[in-house]
Amino acid sequence: MFRDQDFPERFMFVPNRNLVACQNCGNIMRFPVEIFDQSEINRFGGEYYDRVAAMADWSETVKIHIDYQVHHYQRLHEVLHRIATPTSHPQWLDVGSAGCPTAYDDFQFHTVEPDARVVAVGQQRFRADRIHCGIIETFSAAPRLDGIVFHDSFYCIPDPNSALARARELLREDGLLVIRIGSHFMECHDYANDEHHHRIEDIFRGDVMWNYFNPLSLRHICARHGFALEQDLLISDVYSDSRSWRYFIFKRQETAESPVSFESMRALQEERLQMLLDSFDGITQATLDMIDRPDVAVIGARDLIRDLWRGRPPKAMSRHIDLKHYPMEPAFSLDGLSYCPMPALADALRRGEVQHVVIASFRDVPTAIGLVAHHAPLNGARLYIPTRRSGIERLMGEFDGVWRPIKAFALIEIEIAPEAPSGYRLVDEGATVRELKARENG
Repeated sequence: MFRDQDFPERFMFVPNRNLVACQNCGNIMRFPVEIFDQSEINRFGGEYYDRVAAMADWSETVKIHIDYQVHHYQRLHEVLHRIATPTSHPQWLDVGSAGCPTAYDDFQFHTVEPDARVVAVGQQRFRADRIHCGIIETFSAAPRLDGIVFHDSFYCIPDPNSALARARELLREDGLLVIRIGSHFMECHDYANDEHHHRIEDIFRGDVMWNYFNPLSLRHICARHGFALEQDLLISDVYSDSRSWRYFIFKRQETAESPVSFESMRALQEERLQMLLDSFDGITQATLDMIDRPDVAVIGARDLIRDLWRGRPPKAMSRHIDLKHYPMEPAFSLDGLSYCPMPALADALRRGEVQHVVIASFRDVPTAIGLVAHHAPLNGARLYIPTRRSGIERLMGEFDGVWRPIKAFALIEIEIAPEAPSGYRLVDEGATVRELKARENG
C-alpha cells in the first residue's frame, strides 16, 4: 500500500499496509480493513480531507475542492433527469458530500459527510439543514428515500457491504441507487492530464481508497444486497475529455441473487491489471528506441538509468550523467553504460553534438534542471522530463511478489523558465513526445 498519490514527490510505500486481491472474485482492496465505530467517524472522514489539504491552507483548499465538485454535481443533475423525475423520485441522499446537491431546485437532497469540518464549510455555502455529519449507517430517514447516490465515494468505504445493507433499508421498494466511479478497472480514463497511465499510482490512488471494483464485481456486490443493474452510463468529465466516469444505476428489488460469476469478475480484474503492467514495459521500450541516438544525453539517477537499459544497453547513445555524483567523477563505465561529467556535456552541447537532453528522474527533476541551467547551457538543444513525478525513483519495484516495472518512462518537452514556480514551462501543452525533432534555426 502507499500514500500521497496526489503529491508525487512524497509518494511512498507504507509498511504493514497492503493491497490484496480476493481469490474468489479478484476484487482488489486495501488490507487490513479498518472498521470504524461511531466514535471514530470524524477521524475516518478527516483522513481524506487532511490528505487533500496536506500541502496548503486547509480551509482554502477545501473550498477549492468544493468548487471543483460543484461542476461534477451539475453533471450528476443531468444524469438524474435521464433516469428519473423530481415527481417520481423526489427525496434523495448523497453519501460522502459537502452538500453540493442540496442546491438543486428540483430533486430534494440530504447529504451525509463524516468530516465535521467539511460539514461546517458546506453548511455555510449550501442548505445547512440538509447537510449532516455521519456515515450512511448512522443516517435515518422517514419516510423511505426515493434514491441514494455514492458520488465518487463508494470506493472510499472500508465496509461496502455494510453501506449497501443500510442503503437497502433506507430506500423504498423500487428506489434507485446511483454509484459513480471512474478508474482503470472500470474501463475509464481516470487520469485528468492525459489519457495515459504511466505509473502504478495513476491507478492505485493512495491510502484513503479502500476498494477497486470493476463493472462485474460492483454489479455482484450490489446484487447480493438486492440491487439490480438498470443502466450503465459512460460520460466524459466536465473538465477534461481525457477523463471519463461510469454512472451505475441500480434499482432495489426483492431478490438478492447475483447474475455474475466469480470467474468472470476475477478474469476481468486480472486482465485490466495485466494490461496496465504490460503497458509500462512497452511504453518504456518505445521511449528508449526513440532516444537511442548519438545526439542524445541522459542526466538522471544511476539506479533509474540502470533500470531503463536493463539487459538491452544502448547502441548509439553514449552520454549518461549521474545526477548525484557528477561533480566528482570523470568519465567511467558501469553496467555496460558510459557516463561523463557535466563539463563534458557542456562541451558537447556547445559543439552541437548533443541536440536533446533527457532528464531521467521521477523525483529530482528540479535538481536536474538546475544543474543543466547552471553547468550545461542547452545552446538550442531540446530538454525533456518524464511525464510523471514520483517519490519512488526506480522504474522497477516488487509488485505481486515479482520484481517488475511499476511505471513507464515516457517524456514531455519543457523549456527552462526560472520565473515559473516549477522552474520550467511545458512545450506543446505537455503532450507525450513521440519523436525527437531538431530545434529549428532562428
